[in-house]
Amino acid sequence: MALFIETLEALIKQRYESPQEGSYTSKLFSDGTDRILKKVGEEASEVIIAAKNNDSDELKQEELGKRKRIVRIQIRVWILETHLKRHFPI
Repeated sequence: MALFIETLEALIKQRYESPQEGSYTSKLFSDGTDRILKKVGEEASEVIIAAKNNDSDELKQEELGKRKRIVRIQIRVWILETHLKRHFPI
């Protein structure tokens, strides 16, 4: 899993430094911080709603998608961090 995350982070960094037409990640970067934050919020709200509903079928589906969703959240947070560091260096 660690190698997968490292490979994914490298790809995201590449998309940030050299945007490619048709790339979802490049589009998120070009859309800016508000769009990235919206996507992070969407992923978080899906997890919260599934837990609140306590529907066994829905929870099974959420369990299947949990790893994918966690990776997507991590990616979006990383995109946001990268974007903020570039625009607001400390």
